[in-house]
Amino acid sequence: GVTSIAVSLTMNAHPDFEKAARLAVEIIPQILDQDQDPGSLWNINFPESRPEWPLGLKMLPFSLKKSREVLEKRFDPRGRSYFWAGADRLFEHPLEPDADVEALAEGYATITPLQFNLNDFPKLDRYKHVDWQLSSKP
Repeated sequence: GVTSIAVSLTMNAHPDFEKAARLAVEIIPQILDQDQDPGSLWNINFPESRPEWPLGLKMLPFSLKKSREVLEKRFDPRGRSYFWAGADRLFEHPLEPDADVEALAEGYATITPLQFNLNDFPKLDRYKHVDWQLSSKP
């Protein structure tokens, strides 16, 4: 497998993509020097762009940020309606301590090694003996 590295920048009114790209170019070789396992997956996140950002770089586990889906009815310059889909961040929930979302909110950049395993092993074990059925066969 090929080692893959995702890079994200928390958006605000004036995202500094150039600075995030320069910092990513500094971080990526460090990851590749340290992690020789083929097929590794890494995530680099940068906080909102501010003059003093980031405050530093932390390796932390991934955590979830709650949001809700938002559909806004808008109009294009010709007066035709369309819907803008997005997410409204919910800041009214506690952030997981010592994890990436909290560190990003504090102004730190984060790196997280990830893996693709979304299996719910207890349920796989619990339901493996169920005789699952289809209503029709080919």
